Amino acid sequence: MQGLELYLIDFIYHFRYVGLFILLLCGLVGVPVPDEFLMTFSGFQTSLGRMDFGKTLLVAALGSYLGMSLSYWIGRRLGIPFLHKIAPYLHLNEKKIAQAE
Repeated sequence: MQGLELYLIDFIYHFRYVGLFILLLCGLVGVPVPDEFLMTFSGFQTSLGRMDFGKTLLVAALGSYLGMSLSYWIGRRLGIPFLHKIAPYLHLNEKKIAQAE
């Protein structure tokens, strides 16, 4: 194992529940964090007794909920005009924006 997965494992080992919350929140806002890996690793830690099942479930649900809400709020607040401003940096054209919309 190398790269991003190793960094995420170290982050969760060090910060436990707060780390899981932050990573899930960031992953749902748009930072490329593999949420499936986080949940699988957290389940593994729970099965070993290193993390409590109830706390892990609560933290994962809250992180996901707040990440989705924040992502929605950003999209609602900034909207299509912001997307048109950053489209050249993301290699988006009008056709791709219309398809996504």
